[in-house]
Amino acid sequence: MNRSIQQNSAYSWKAMQYMVAEVQYGGRITDDLDRDTFKTYGSIWVNENCFTPNYCFNSSVTEFNYHIPDALEH
Repeated sequence: MNRSIQQNSAYSWKAMQYMVAEVQYGGRITDDLDRDTFKTYGSIWVNENCFTPNYCFNSSVTEFNYHIPDALEH
């Protein structure tokens, strides 16, 4: 089977948010309000900004800076 692979195409953030917030993790959440809250967090966290250097997941909290580490830190 020969399939061509599209390179340099735009990410479907909506699809990735759905996969993370509703399929992989959201499917384990039993409360409807909790699931809606988690979908909201998914739309905030899973987006093109997560590729920027030192992207911070909790920019409104100053006590702890939760960010994606540099590749050299792994």
